[in-house]
Amino acid sequence: MGKSIRSGALCKFSKSDIKDHFDELVRLTEKSRYLCVKCARSAMEKKRLCKPQEM
Repeated sequence: MGKSIRSGALCKFSKSDIKDHFDELVRLTEKSRYLCVKCARSAMEKKRLCKPQEM
């Protein structure tokens, strides 16, 4: 099974993790305030990204 969606950086999720937890990821990113400058993923919470920068 993939990584827990409840903790950790979204940057480390594999394609299969994203597919398996798509609905939950949508909720975590729909009102994004931060962007990872390493991989360009976004999130509402700073702790969800490995190199976050506020947008």
